[in-house]
Amino acid sequence: MQQPTVVEEWNLNAAIAETLATGGGLSVVIPAYNEEAAIGDVVRGIVALLTPTGGEFEVIVVDDCSRDRTAELAAEAGARVIRQARNRGYG
Repeated sequence: MQQPTVVEEWNLNAAIAETLATGGGLSVVIPAYNEEAAIGDVVRGIVALLTPTGGEFEVIVVDDCSRDRTAELAAEAGARVIRQARNRGYG
């Protein structure tokens, strides 16, 4: 099993590219609460950024019992959605 890599912020893009190029997968986890105005664009942006790498990745949105369409819009944009049954205050 590959060990997680700790990277400096300035080197994050290179670390992501290297992980995907060497066959490692990437999971992007986004906590969300009542984010219907932004979540679709955020998920689509991440998908657009990572798709050209050809690597394996997933985008997961953890919906903290939103009262709006956050979960629906995240799923439509391509994310896997995990819904909390009650608001826990931290995604």
